[in-house]
Amino acid sequence: MGWQCVIYTPSNPEALASDSSLEQDIPSDAEVIKRPILEPYELYRKLMKKSSDKSVNLINDSSKKGFKEKLTLWIRANFFVPDPRVSWVGPSVRYLKKYLVKHPVDVIVSSGPPHSMHLIGSCLSRELNIRHIADFRDPWTTIFYFKHLPLRPAARAKHRRLEGEVLFNADAVVTVTRRISQELKGLFLDYCRRGGFLVGDAQKKKFHVVCNGYDEDDFASAEGSAMVPERSFCITHTGLLSADGNPVTLWKVLGKMCRENRQFQNHLVIKLAGKVDAGVLESIYENGIGGNVVNLGYLSHSESIFLQKKAVLLILPLRNEPEAAGILTGKFFEYMASGRPIFAIGPVDGELAEIMAETATGDIAGWDDTELTKTIIEKRYDNFINGNWNFHSFKEEIEKYSRRKEAEEMAALFEK
Repeated sequence: MGWQCVIYTPSNPEALASDSSLEQDIPSDAEVIKRPILEPYELYRKLMKKSSDKSVNLINDSSKKGFKEKLTLWIRANFFVPDPRVSWVGPSVRYLKKYLVKHPVDVIVSSGPPHSMHLIGSCLSRELNIRHIADFRDPWTTIFYFKHLPLRPAARAKHRRLEGEVLFNADAVVTVTRRISQELKGLFLDYCRRGGFLVGDAQKKKFHVVCNGYDEDDFASAEGSAMVPERSFCITHTGLLSADGNPVTLWKVLGKMCRENRQFQNHLVIKLAGKVDAGVLESIYENGIGGNVVNLGYLSHSESIFLQKKAVLLILPLRNEPEAAGILTGKFFEYMASGRPIFAIGPVDGELAEIMAETATGDIAGWDDTELTKTIIEKRYDNFINGNWNFHSFKEEIEKYSRRKEAEEMAALFEK
């Protein structure tokens, strides 16, 4: 789109997983600057004696936290504001101030979480008078787990002050859903009211929505988007499946259908690719369908795409939190591009439900809606038995979520 990217990123970050195959997506002419970051996870592992677990999430899924875990979470919440990457802010600003004087750029884009990245972008923008776009892939103080953090009043106030400063100083604020955009706009206006700042029309219009989207190249393989699915009734989930995203109602329905219908039991295969919380697997076995599960563990991105395109049905459980109404995961757009029907579980009046209806890419049921869940599974199973693969075409409604279209939107924002 006529813009040259310079990427600034840690050289030694903690990561949930590493997929070297994604390196092929990095253009040869992209400049990548890597600088070391100091994160507290090594200390956490030593404290918890979790040296075998390379990746650590201090806000873990389990509700059964011991004293050390509760203490660690309390320290993380109150001493690492806004997040454990905050120690990278000072060194990054000092380094980039010198770098940008010698190598000037037109726009700074900070992408968070971690929201410490917005602090870096905001500081550089003010000190060097460079336009700043704050790109929120997830909310800050309105994200689902914020209310669960054991925050002292001072730490909570600091979060809101920093969030308000970033929103106030940014030249543009980009989010991935309309609801998050409205939330952040409301927080921005509230910050201005409390600070006594006048807000002009231009400031009110600086909030923009650019969804995650899907990469067309990922789905342009020789098989195309309409691959023939598995011979079994294959229900597939790719990516992280956490405890608060455990679709218990679905497992109960599948278990009951297996007990009542031997043919269904023989046809059913549940493929899980990615990190799966132990509680999810426990729920599956408790409902008598453990023998139908194929737990594939972590797969590369290309393998995950292939698995999606071979599925009969893709399941997309959102986290069982009220905030899920405003969430559109990147995985949803990959599911959409795969051409396979989606069964989502979450708020039926949320943003995901709206786009699924707009694109005719599947069905959604509430977390505890047993009857609708059963109806959806029966419908998809009948289609499977009758050879109706339900490929949805790449209609205009779907194509507008390609990353090429999203890149055009971002480039237009840069130009503006």
